[in-house]
Amino acid sequence: LFVLDFHFVMEEKSSAVNNFNFTSPKYHHHHQDSSSANQPAAGSRSFENFKRCIYKLLRKFQNAKFLLIILCISATSQSMAINGLVPNSITTLESRFQLNSSQSGLFSSVYDIAVLVVLLPVCHFGDKGHKGKWLSMGMFVMAFGSLICTLPHFISEPYEYTEGEQFEICRKNDSTTSLFNVKSDEILNKNAQPYFFYILLLGQVLHGIGAAPLYTLGVAYLDENVSQKMSPVYLGIYFAFATLGPALGFIIGGMLLNVNGDIDKITLDQISIKPDHPSWYGAWWIGFLITGMLSFLVSFPLSLFDKEFNDAQKHKNTRVNEANQHSIGSAAATLHFTGQIKDLPKLCLVLLKNFTYLLLVLRDVINSFLMNAFITFMPKIFQNAFSITAGLSSIITGSIVVPVGVFGNILGGYVIKWRKLRCRQTILLCTILEGIGTVLTFSFLIKCYRINLAGIDSAYKYGNHVLALLVMKITLLHLPLYKEPVYSLVQ
Repeated sequence: LFVLDFHFVMEEKSSAVNNFNFTSPKYHHHHQDSSSANQPAAGSRSFENFKRCIYKLLRKFQNAKFLLIILCISATSQSMAINGLVPNSITTLESRFQLNSSQSGLFSSVYDIAVLVVLLPVCHFGDKGHKGKWLSMGMFVMAFGSLICTLPHFISEPYEYTEGEQFEICRKNDSTTSLFNVKSDEILNKNAQPYFFYILLLGQVLHGIGAAPLYTLGVAYLDENVSQKMSPVYLGIYFAFATLGPALGFIIGGMLLNVNGDIDKITLDQISIKPDHPSWYGAWWIGFLITGMLSFLVSFPLSLFDKEFNDAQKHKNTRVNEANQHSIGSAAATLHFTGQIKDLPKLCLVLLKNFTYLLLVLRDVINSFLMNAFITFMPKIFQNAFSITAGLSSIITGSIVVPVGVFGNILGGYVIKWRKLRCRQTILLCTILEGIGTVLTFSFLIKCYRINLAGIDSAYKYGNHVLALLVMKITLLHLPLYKEPVYSLVQ
């Protein structure tokens, strides 16, 4: 009852509250008349005054700065979960639930598929409705998706591992086998079930549905409530926090991977291995609990914002029209749209005829493809190439993403504001920066060539004598630590 009554009060115009005088004779006379007629209880008047005081307090937060804060937290939570925690936990999920590379790739990409499916309806109906409430519902669905992703951990048995089986090693260019057996740690999970994978997919689908309004309606909601001069700064800060999210996901997720994943099911005395052990199982699920709670908390403030702020109409009247006059898309303003869903094909056709818009979309698609590929597989590359733990590889990846992402977004917004760049000039600036980035991409071709290993890439120089030495070394010590020393001996 309080929520419904409070919602009714929130729908009143702000001017009525700002001009309201609790001490005016008219106010007292009105309450005296109603008191004599209806005899309301004193508690009812106190409750009404309490609601009005709360409403006046919330009116102070009805501004673009507070909206920016809430949207920044929302974007950080979303990007932390999708672009940070998901790629950070790929290797752990593959080991824990026996997922192959195709399944882990689908788990990472099904989010984008869900966004693509719901994007047009969300943009169409959300633009006509209350953007704040659409964003609120989206963050609530995001929170639910994060909690769904953690279910496989809670409904499964504690993780089990074994020391593996013995296997044989033979000489190069020789069919002789059974020299000796070496034990290899092998992750075996008896509790992995196929439905765990589908639960993870469901969580990612909910992530995609919930995040659809964030970078469409959220950007429009923020842009229409600030001036054209300050819009680049606000949007730059907003996207900077969206870039900060993956970094936090990698760093926090990397730290959590150093915590045993079954810490809620077993005692510390039962943990017999360390994080650098190949069979280590990290606490990947704690990060999703954090983003779930964070998304749930910001969903409520978003629903309390007005559909349009007091200065929104003033900002709209002072905006300069920067539409491309030579584009067919500029004819959209002259077309008659009823605002119904049947107009969606016409609107899409108008956009498809806008050549500038199509090139910008193509640029974003290519950029997203590269960034998602880097973010998803970079921790795995670090882990395999340098033989480091999953936690350390995630921390390194996050440390690379943070400075350039945050600094670049904020600096770009201030440059547009400082130089008062228009659309054409902004696109030219982006083209120059993208060209520099394309040239620097060739640095990925730089690599260290692998040293040839005697007995693996080439035959032993001294035959069985060195082979006997190799057998003795492997028997006493672990094989990976003695590949290079043996190579130096045989050369």
